[in-house]
Amino acid sequence: MITFLFTLSAICIGGYVLLRLYLARGVCTSQARLDGKTVIITGANTGIGKETARDLAARGARVILACRDVGKAQKAADYVKESTGNENIIIRKLDLASLASVRQFAKEILEEESRLDILINNAGIMMCPQWETEDGFEMQMGTNHFGHFLLTMLLLDLIKKSAPSRIINLSSLGHNFAKDGIDFEDIHYKKSYEPTIAYARSKLANIYFTKELAKRLKGTGVTSYAVHPGAVETELGRNVSSAYPIFSFLMPLVQRTLWIWEKTPLQGAQTSIYCAVDENLKEVSGQYYSDCAEAATSKAAQDDAAAERLWDVSVKMVGLDDKKPEFPKFAMAPSHYDVIATLRIMMCPQWETEDGFEMQMGTNHFGHFLLTMLLLDLIKKSAPSRIINLSSSAHASTAGGIDFEDVHFKKSYSPASAYGRSKLANIYFTKELAKRLKGTGVTSYAVHPGAVETELGRNMSSAYPIFSFLMPLVQRTLWIWEKTPVQGAQTSIYCAVDESLSEVSGQYYSDCRETTTSEEAKDAAAAEQLWDISVKMVGLDE
Repeated sequence: MITFLFTLSAICIGGYVLLRLYLARGVCTSQARLDGKTVIITGANTGIGKETARDLAARGARVILACRDVGKAQKAADYVKESTGNENIIIRKLDLASLASVRQFAKEILEEESRLDILINNAGIMMCPQWETEDGFEMQMGTNHFGHFLLTMLLLDLIKKSAPSRIINLSSLGHNFAKDGIDFEDIHYKKSYEPTIAYARSKLANIYFTKELAKRLKGTGVTSYAVHPGAVETELGRNVSSAYPIFSFLMPLVQRTLWIWEKTPLQGAQTSIYCAVDENLKEVSGQYYSDCAEAATSKAAQDDAAAERLWDVSVKMVGLDDKKPEFPKFAMAPSHYDVIATLRIMMCPQWETEDGFEMQMGTNHFGHFLLTMLLLDLIKKSAPSRIINLSSSAHASTAGGIDFEDVHFKKSYSPASAYGRSKLANIYFTKELAKRLKGTGVTSYAVHPGAVETELGRNMSSAYPIFSFLMPLVQRTLWIWEKTPVQGAQTSIYCAVDESLSEVSGQYYSDCRETTTSEEAKDAAAAEQLWDISVKMVGLDE
């Protein structure tokens, strides 16, 4: 009998050990360091988030704990500091059930942080009663998806600026219970509510969001990952007994049973850590992971049309479609409004735009600068994409470059010099675009079309009255040397479509080939200075 009991005990203990080892499978073995990197983890005051923060802090990262309960966050921060020796742990208040709180948090981050290398959307709520967020969203979808969607979108430019960077969304195996996908007609459960299905659909939304991020950020250096951490011993299930009152009686028994099958928070954090740091994932994006390995999703999670629809619905729900950019009007002398159509003007009198800019610099550079910047997110979203700026060989006539102390020619004005400087500005803008958009899939090119028979020179006789008498003779002489508009368009077309230029950016072209610029046009410091001045001039720094 004693032998039997001993054998049975040994089998039970051995089985338990094997079970715990099985549950603990999937350990992040990467030794990657994160020195100089910044990480944000939502819900980092407890459970998986706290252990993820501890691991990434141990790798040298600056870790920002984004938490609703600042008191608990402080205790978590103290734990992380004490266990890693890393004092660069920051606490910021974030309530994902409030879009106002999300916006305030993002505002603080954008004001205080110069980079964001890893965003881990870890916080969540599970199987709660039919509660609503501050904005009237069903609580689980509102917190688990809409809050994180807005947070990610508001921080996206900073994340892209910090590329290569990563976004990790904590989903769950529970997404499988949303067999029919998301009910877009009743996304906030106004008709009927079931806590488990609501949770499952919010976790399905996390996978859809991850896939759409991967698609829309392709070529930017930003990658995204969805994670199932496993069944983990955390506070996530604290609302289950409120949603299902019978659990008030069963919970003690359930907890005594489930702990055998649950991972510890440290074990549950491994896949999040893996997706945040593992070197083998740097070229992978949009996939779903469990136990530090890629895993299969449900059939519903593979619905690309639903993922795209959720993105569009989310944009509206969180109010990102409210603000429409307004394009300023660049006014000219009344008889010259047709220049707006071509967006170029050459050697005009000392006119000013509606905003007080010298007309040629205002139209040829500042107008195009603002237009490009307002459309840049759409251009990046469409990558591989191209930006072509029409410059001119006249840029070489600007000895001394651009006078940044008198960029609007208030002191003295020469029509030819003003035109030359505006064309030099086109080249500077092209070079700075190439530098700042490196790795996004957007390329830029400056073009000299040649001397072309167009209306571009129609203002010369106003700027130089002597041309009123000479223009007929000049026109009869110049036509021999001028290209037709079709011929003049060839280099613009070449830069827009030629496959050999797909990996080239920032260069200057004439006659469908790369050509040299003036020495002034190679001044990288002047190009950067013009960018900074342009941002202020067109009001993008407000």
